[in-house]
Amino acid sequence: MRHTFHANWFHRGLLATVCLAVLSQLLVGPALALTCPYPERSVERMLASHDGRPGTYFIAYGTLVPTEPMPAFDHDTQGRAPFNARFEGHLARPSGFDIRAAFEVTVRSSCIYHDACGSVPTGPDPALMFIRQEEGQFVFRATPCNDDLLFSPTEGELSRAIACQDGKKCVAP
Repeated sequence: MRHTFHANWFHRGLLATVCLAVLSQLLVGPALALTCPYPERSVERMLASHDGRPGTYFIAYGTLVPTEPMPAFDHDTQGRAPFNARFEGHLARPSGFDIRAAFEVTVRSSCIYHDACGSVPTGPDPALMFIRQEEGQFVFRATPCNDDLLFSPTEGELSRAIACQDGKKCVAP
């Protein structure tokens, strides 16, 4: 009888271990699917992601100050409604980020898996970002992998962004 008691606990423990292993795979699978394909930040990757894309865009260094409340994630549409903000910062030229600028921008967010939406650089630290011109307005696209954004860039990253805007392929240092 004592041998049966240990055998039952062994089988229960084995069953619990197998169930936990299966459950962990079910829970980890969706989380891995949300991982961006490029885990390390890189000015070169950010710039290369825009090579060959149609449209007019430019590199800016600053913050976006919402001029209206930032919309909450909408569970029905699985997204966040566009909203208006004001860019405050500098624009890139071959000579550096030496043009002070302030203008209205429409922020368009895309989201994945519930409320995992793209980041919006509201400050206090400035960010390096792409701003597009679409149908007569300036647009910042906040994507979940932050393809158009690099938070708190270093002086080296800002210098490489200026050096890379000549249309040549950029190589990471």
